[in-house]
Amino acid sequence: MICRPPCMRMFCGAAMLAAVAGAPAYAASGAIAFTDQTRIDAQTHVVDVRGSKACERASLTGARCLPAADLFAADGRPVDFHTLRWLFGSIGLSGHERVLVVAADAGDAAAVGALLFLAGQREVAVLDRPLTTPAGASGGSGRNITRETVFTAPMRDRLLLAAPEQASGAVIDTGPAVARLQRFARHVANDAQPARLRLSP
Repeated sequence: MICRPPCMRMFCGAAMLAAVAGAPAYAASGAIAFTDQTRIDAQTHVVDVRGSKACERASLTGARCLPAADLFAADGRPVDFHTLRWLFGSIGLSGHERVLVVAADAGDAAAVGALLFLAGQREVAVLDRPLTTPAGASGGSGRNITRETVFTAPMRDRLLLAAPEQASGAVIDTGPAVARLQRFARHVANDAQPARLRLSP
């Protein structure tokens, strides 16, 4: 089962955008931001969730390739969070970085952004349009077969609901798991009080 009773606690900060003139909007710590900008700085880690071949052919500078398909099981639900956090470590994430998620489809980027946020990633920005790469762009780097870094950020597990658990307030619990994650990401980006998410039926 994907959603477990809470074992790690972390207060989820307000969903705020950090706006810098002439630079892309990034999430404040503990939030998700949607942006249409691909300008990045040295502190931003790019996670390209397109297929490996497309990512390794051309991507943004310094991008790491982590296909969205690797993060979901055959039934369409995300793999368990232990595996997710291991996979994030295999592209060098500890959870304490600023991350920009890019994809061929903005919905894929939003779903993976939500998973990163729930896993504990400190700052998550999502490219809100399909990624386009300029001619001559270098390719991204594939993930390692082992962890490069241990993902240590505390999970935001208080936002997850187990299947039988009841909750007051906004709850996202209808539709396929990917659609739930996409709606959850939008809710976190637009609301100071994030909804709670149920991924299990």
